[in-house]
Amino acid sequence: MKLKRFLALLLSALMLTSMLASCGGDDDEEEEEEEVDKGAIIDMYFGQKPDDFDPTVFATNSDKYQITSLLYEGLVTINEKGKVEKLGASEWDYEIDEREDELKLTIKLASKKWSDGISVRADDYVYAWRKILAPSNDNPAAALLYPIKNAKKVKSGEVTADIGVRAINESTLEIFFESKEADVEYFIRCLASPMLVPLREDKADKEDWSNQLNYLVTNGPFVIKSMSDDRIMVERSNHYNALRADQPIDKHVKPYRINIHFVDEQTAIDMYNSDNIAEKYFYVGEFSKDTYSKNKDNIKTHSDLTTYTYYFNTENEILSSAETRKALSGALDRNEIAKIRGNGAEAATGLVPTGVKHSGSKDEFRSKAGNVLKYDGAKVAKKGSVTLIYNADRSYEKEIAEYAKKQWDALGVKTSIKGVASNEIDDIIKSGEFDVIGADIVSLTDDAFGFVVPFGVEYSGTFVDVTNPDVFYNPHFTGYVNEELNKKIKTISELTEKKSKERAQLLIDAEKMIMADAPVAPLFFEKANYMASKDLSKFEVDYRGAKNFTKAKLKNYEDINIAKEEAELAAEAAEAGASK
Repeated sequence: MKLKRFLALLLSALMLTSMLASCGGDDDEEEEEEEVDKGAIIDMYFGQKPDDFDPTVFATNSDKYQITSLLYEGLVTINEKGKVEKLGASEWDYEIDEREDELKLTIKLASKKWSDGISVRADDYVYAWRKILAPSNDNPAAALLYPIKNAKKVKSGEVTADIGVRAINESTLEIFFESKEADVEYFIRCLASPMLVPLREDKADKEDWSNQLNYLVTNGPFVIKSMSDDRIMVERSNHYNALRADQPIDKHVKPYRINIHFVDEQTAIDMYNSDNIAEKYFYVGEFSKDTYSKNKDNIKTHSDLTTYTYYFNTENEILSSAETRKALSGALDRNEIAKIRGNGAEAATGLVPTGVKHSGSKDEFRSKAGNVLKYDGAKVAKKGSVTLIYNADRSYEKEIAEYAKKQWDALGVKTSIKGVASNEIDDIIKSGEFDVIGADIVSLTDDAFGFVVPFGVEYSGTFVDVTNPDVFYNPHFTGYVNEELNKKIKTISELTEKKSKERAQLLIDAEKMIMADAPVAPLFFEKANYMASKDLSKFEVDYRGAKNFTKAKLKNYEDINIAKEEAELAAEAAEAGASK
């Protein structure tokens, strides 16, 4: 009897387990069905693929920050209207610390997480900033951190002491300043720089970490899932803004995936105009001169605070003369060069581009500084030959180089031109092994300071050989040194908030001084152009033209997702069949 009862109970238990498993299976199927609708998959064309994804590495290609801005975010940002907005910071306060008798800024971090679920800690900012300030680092963004106690001395190799930034706990940063009268509000604006974001030491300490997916954790809205030569696939970070389990998956980031393509512009335009939703691009962010002209009426333009420039090596025998450099710069018609570039590019009238505000005001810097690129009458002091290096991955740079060669040959400076791959440009500039080289000067901040400050020797941020006891600082990549300018930039960097008007005028004076010596020849002000489908909406633009797609919406994305996924499966099947 007991055996029969045991068997009955066992059978009942097995049946119940089976029923529960069946119910669980239905739930799983429902969950799988729900997972299909994760959000929009948006195909885009962004321009050049970055050489690396380390946002703290100095780059002379403005395209990089269009992409890294999707992956990382710092303590604050500056919106299109010039207002500071909190991101990684939840609040801050500053006062004179009675114990230390120093000005102290305390920043409380917002609840944020890295893409692998680990919390963003105050130590992550400390690590990233120390990395920028390492003497071995070539990065003009170091100057943005110089108001911090010991920062400038550490960068120069003068001292090995710790800088005045510490994490007093996981969510609180304390920053001590060199001066008790430091302009803290301006320093906070500088923290919006795309280079001053946090990094995880356990990942960023690995060799080549910034191109390896297993080390590439990010704290922004998206994380890279795959990459190839012609495409990067980024997906919503499920931990962005410390998403809670009880919140919908798209609470903070609406799109599920963004496919960033790197193809030629005409292919991108064809995809954009395609009636086939399976292959359609809904955003195009780069144009050749031809594609820009044909689609001009549908293109929206923003300043991206970038100036395309020729760097002169002032240590070159021929180019050591300011008169020669001014003659070479003056021989170049900026309006003609802007036409060669196309894309709405604006002829340069100075080093600082339009879009940059006059310090402490709503006016534009250029409207106050005027045109400082007038070199009428300048003559070549010594004739000879130079090599002009350009980015061969940008077709317009070759055309501009050919134009410059023609003008300079006519002055008696025989010019040869040489195209190199985009990933070589930064290394060549940092090495100083060039005569003339073309590159973007990318804004470090939202005002003129980030453009002029690297030309001061103490503020250049270039590599310092700590084994040489006689050298604390090295000049700008051009080798340019002007002691009067050094003093002016030092004064600018040490001014207090109460002297904002004086600071604004000094920035104008500093730019005029740089342009009078012409270590660089600004050619045109670049623009951030884009064309978005009427079905794509709700994305924002920041002060430097970078796009925020966290709230982006794509109409009928469910049907589009299915079509795109079916097309990818068909392509994979065809490829597999062809390989047999």
